[in-house]
Amino acid sequence: MARRPATGPRGKLRIIGGRWRGSRIAVPEGVALRPSGDRV
Repeated sequence: MARRPATGPRGKLRIIGGRWRGSRIAVPEGVALRPSGDRV
């Protein structure tokens, strides 16, 4: 099954678990992050 490219606002990271699930936080420019799927 083909995966769709990740979409969403640049410079934002969505928390996917715990109390703050669904919250978005700012990510500083130039920080290298490895994307992960919402479901593991």
